[in-house]
Parts: sequence; C-alpha cells; structure tokens
Amino acid sequence: MLVEVVLVENRLFDNRLKFSGQPDIIGMVKGDRYLTLIDLKTGQAEEGWWKLQNAAYRHLAKIDRGIESHHGMSVRLKADGSGCLCKRYQNDYRIEFNYFLGALNLWYFFNKNGGRQP
Repeated sequence: MLVEVVLVENRLFDNRLKFSGQPDIIGMVKGDRYLTLIDLKTGQAEEGWWKLQNAAYRHLAKIDRGIESHHGMSVRLKADGSGCLCKRYQNDYRIEFNYFLGALNLWYFFNKNGGRQP
C-alpha cells in the first residue's frame, strides 16, 4: 500500500501550543502524488475523535519536521480479520484542528488552574 515511508513512530512537538503526539506513519500511498499521515487503530468501530487526532498529528508534522501531508487516514482491521478498513480524511484539516485546539484549551483551563480564572 505504501511506496515510500517518510516517518514512523516519532514523537513530534509544538512548543508554542504546548502539545506533542506520535503519529504512526507518514508516507506515500500507492497511486497518490502527496504524502498521507496514517494512524493505525485497534478499535473495531470508528470513533469521531480520530479525525481530530489526525489533524493534530498533521499539524505537528508540519511544525516540527516541515512535513506537509495532503491527506489523513485511519486504518483498522476488519472484525473478521480479512483485511483492513481505511478512512481517508479531507485534504484541508484546519476545521478538525480547530476543534482539537478547543479541546486542548479546555484541558489547560481545567487542569492548569483548576477552572479558576488566572
């Protein structure tokens, strides 16, 4: 499925926004012209937050390593083990990344100052 692998399981950082993550794979999918960030999942059912995590990973790859991925994808095994299910995420990840930032800001609000105003 991959014709080129650019990054595998490397911790990436955004020191300005103060978060990090470790995407599974960034590579070139056979037949594509651009890189895809692939996140391997163990769950059987697709989760809504996966695309937010993928957007955050794509942001981190761009900020930390200068790697621009034009697609995101989650890959999980089929329940019967006969193959995998791939879910490709939209080319422009800014909307999902914005939702992620909202969640990150709420986490900092409730965990860094106990919900009290600074």
